[in-house]
Amino acid sequence: MRRIAVTALATALGTLVICVGGAPAGTREGTSGFAGSCTVKGTVTFNPPVTNTTQQLRVVYHARGTCSGTLNGRSVSDMPVRLHHHARSEGSCLGARTIVPGRGAIAFADGTVIPYRVEFRATGTEVDFTFTGRRSGRADGHGSFLTTRTPPSAGLKCAGEGNPELPMDLSLKTTSAMGGRDTEQRRPR
Repeated sequence: MRRIAVTALATALGTLVICVGGAPAGTREGTSGFAGSCTVKGTVTFNPPVTNTTQQLRVVYHARGTCSGTLNGRSVSDMPVRLHHHARSEGSCLGARTIVPGRGAIAFADGTVIPYRVEFRATGTEVDFTFTGRRSGRADGHGSFLTTRTPPSAGLKCAGEGNPELPMDLSLKTTSAMGGRDTEQRRPR
């Protein structure tokens, strides 16, 4: 009888540790983060406007789209996301590169936010990205300013007054699960 009571107590304590003390998927520890791929469409703003002359630029990207993969230990497919980042670059319409890593975040529809650092190198209309989760992980991405939303006057503006903003489509795929010190559940704005 005593052996049954000890076994039951040990089982109960083990269950308690797993349910309370352990870190189930989706909590601040353990499997929090994102592994998979995302496709977004948005707008890049440039300050000052981007021209054919190389200059320092403040670059801000706001986009919406979807991600598929594993989020906080559970499978997701085409989950709506908002992606936002900002960086300083040395660049022009002909090419650009980040001066120092920028900052950004992917906000998922369930309220999870994955903060990251971003670096890029652009040649013409094409941009290669590296996203690094604040705590861990990495994603490689590719963006293009050549979209169905790109105005026909964009090239002419590069040679003149410049483009204060341009549309960009971007896709990314993690090479390792991205997480961040600030990965958390909150409602996206």
